[in-house]
Amino acid sequence: ALVALTSGIGALADPRRAYLVAAAADAGGGGAWAAAAARMAAAPGVQVVLAERRRVTRETLAAAAACGEGSFGAAYASFMASRRFDPLSRPPVRYVDGAGAAYAALRARECHDYWHALFNVPTSLLGEVALKAVECVQLGLPAAGLGAVGAAFRLSRADRARLPSVLPWAARAGGRAADLVCLDYEAAFGEDLGAVRERWRISPAPAEWWEGAQGGP
Repeated sequence: ALVALTSGIGALADPRRAYLVAAAADAGGGGAWAAAAARMAAAPGVQVVLAERRRVTRETLAAAAACGEGSFGAAYASFMASRRFDPLSRPPVRYVDGAGAAYAALRARECHDYWHALFNVPTSLLGEVALKAVECVQLGLPAAGLGAVGAAFRLSRADRARLPSVLPWAARAGGRAADLVCLDYEAAFGEDLGAVRERWRISPAPAEWWEGAQGGP
């Protein structure tokens, strides 16, 4: 509880400190991660992922980059390349009790960039607010909601004016989408991005929302 509180305060003060955001999500997740683990254990589509204890690695990114134009894998690889992101840069999971719950937290953390590509959400400050709101609805994570609130305070006036459109979309998109921790993303790399979104009931955000957003595309 102390770790969740202190990390949450630090993350609210500066949402760019990824290790504090991660610690708040881990320590404050509690029942949410246990519930996610239970859903994963019961979901047929993710059993191979669970059996392998699959990780998102540089090899995963290379496999995505080898996929054809218009595919989900190509969209994810383009997202990562445009920002020079390394899939191994995510903070480790700590403060989560139980192997199943810890893996659910790890899988969610490592799939975060898949969600950026699927929901068409950039890594600007407004984009991270939107995706944290999606995660809050999907996973029931208090830290995700607090992270969205903390980041929202740092938005420019222009971006704050977009929140009445962005946050309702995030609530609808998070509630409508398939259970994001129970999907085999890597098996869908070669498929058409639009078809993947349709099957998983993903509602991508309008591209015009992010034009000129604080913090870049």
